[in-house]
Amino acid sequence: MHIVYLVQHFFTPDQAGSSRPYELTRRFAKAGHRVSVVASDWNRDDRSVIHEVVEGVDIYRIGVPYSQDMGKDQRVRSFLQFAASSARQARRLDPDIIYATSAPLTIALPGAYASKRCKAKMVFEVRDLWPKVPIAIGAIGGPVLPRVAALLEKFAYSRSSHIVALSPDMKRGITETGYPEENVTVVPNSCDFDIFGRELVSGDEFRARNDWLGKRPLVVYTGTLGKINGVDFMAEVAAKAQLLEPNLRFLSLGSGSEWGKVESRARELGVLGRNFFMMPNRPKSEVAQVLAAADVATSFVVDIPELEANSANKVFDAMAAGKPFAINHDGWQAELIREHDCGLVLSRNPEIAASELASAVTDREWLSRAGSNSERLGRERFHRDVLAAEVLDILERSSR
Repeated sequence: MHIVYLVQHFFTPDQAGSSRPYELTRRFAKAGHRVSVVASDWNRDDRSVIHEVVEGVDIYRIGVPYSQDMGKDQRVRSFLQFAASSARQARRLDPDIIYATSAPLTIALPGAYASKRCKAKMVFEVRDLWPKVPIAIGAIGGPVLPRVAALLEKFAYSRSSHIVALSPDMKRGITETGYPEENVTVVPNSCDFDIFGRELVSGDEFRARNDWLGKRPLVVYTGTLGKINGVDFMAEVAAKAQLLEPNLRFLSLGSGSEWGKVESRARELGVLGRNFFMMPNRPKSEVAQVLAAADVATSFVVDIPELEANSANKVFDAMAAGKPFAINHDGWQAELIREHDCGLVLSRNPEIAASELASAVTDREWLSRAGSNSERLGRERFHRDVLAAEVLDILERSSR
């Protein structure tokens, strides 16, 4: 079976970014299928295609620039340019099945085009509830764009033989549009134990080369600093934690459009370089060292209900590393924490959240128990090998 995987943003292990597309496709190839990825190359603006092979997967990168620093109009232009170019490339590849993954939702356009021209079915993956999320955060506004986005959502679903949703809450959002529930399967983000497993990685070197850390307790955030993440909340918590647990250190590891905002807020609060530190994106292997050094990993979103359906990679990386994870929102991940005692559901009040974290990192018994529970949950329900096989089974059944 020839699987054509359409994804605008595709990252290999030596790059910083979501590893889901890479981890899935290499497993599809290992299972004996021909796999072609059509993705963008952010560093070029010439629409040309560059081909490379990584772990048996053919990757076709199209020169279409994109950056989180782009304005709304620039982003829309980038999405549409990639949609047009990837449609032509996907058609040339003559797939047996198309796997199109959003965001952006415009990825459905080349998927539907290639599906019709090549007489191949499309399986659509929903990684964010578009357009509900961008509308909620104000990224899509005005009287026209929200209606256009809603029509595009219905178009994407109507052209899909099956839909993969990354969380139960996302599935609920999809079926609320009228799409048949039996054609939606939840396959969340997953745990990569071969990268983050604590038997493979040590945090000692990271601690040793950072004098500000040493043997002190560490709370980390590893991910994008974007508008929806609200990582300035972490700086607010760090400010309140100084009086409660002076040795507690906070680290934000990642890049994004809100870096300057987070840095400025931390400086204003007097915590930057004292108990709050910032580092830019790192490859997965280095992120694994940071998680190994951490006592608690975190995942944040701003206070918008639509964001609670998220399936953040950083949570599953924490499980693979055997670390408790703390979030500041409700939803299905909060339910996991409460059910399995594997982390904290933090208050949105920075002072209360600081107290919750300070108590957690000084309770070595809880850290050990919650870390073990986190790892057990990851192995039992979110192992990458198992969930990748589920996706492959959907593709195989849909291609018949």
